[in-house]
Amino acid sequence: MLKVDQWELTHEDIENDTLLGKNIFPYLTGFVFHKTDQRGYDGICQSGFIENNHKNQHPYSTGLSKISYGNKNGYVCLFDFTIATSFEISEALEKLNFLPSCQDHYTVYYFILEQQYHSNLIPRTAAMTKGEYKGDCIPTECWFPRDIPIEYINKIKKVFIKDDN
Repeated sequence: MLKVDQWELTHEDIENDTLLGKNIFPYLTGFVFHKTDQRGYDGICQSGFIENNHKNQHPYSTGLSKISYGNKNGYVCLFDFTIATSFEISEALEKLNFLPSCQDHYTVYYFILEQQYHSNLIPRTAAMTKGEYKGDCIPTECWFPRDIPIEYINKIKKVFIKDDN
């Protein structure tokens, strides 16, 4: 199994907006990743794949996931922080929280895609070029054209909120 790097936050950290710029961005900058919760992590480990959700077989992480260009086309949703500007990342954060929350059961996993597979990515501009972009994707969002074998993952980063008790 892949190594899981862990990063622990407190409830106070989550409430402090400056944490995002100081901690989460450097933690994810330079990577293409898939974000999921504990249930998603368990399913990926069991199946050996990060599966697309075109047939709605998995819970969605946000309301935008179900209507995204990638989901409509059977692609696996990823986020590209390799070339994203700070403005794009800020805009993405307005649409999708990359940090753990109560609805994530306090844990988020980031599956980091091996760099050698970045050439397979479908960029957000593909949706715009095809005229299918209607503002329903996140600025750093990109897609993989098929289910991603766990062997394509470089590492897993786990972020969780430490219980205050």
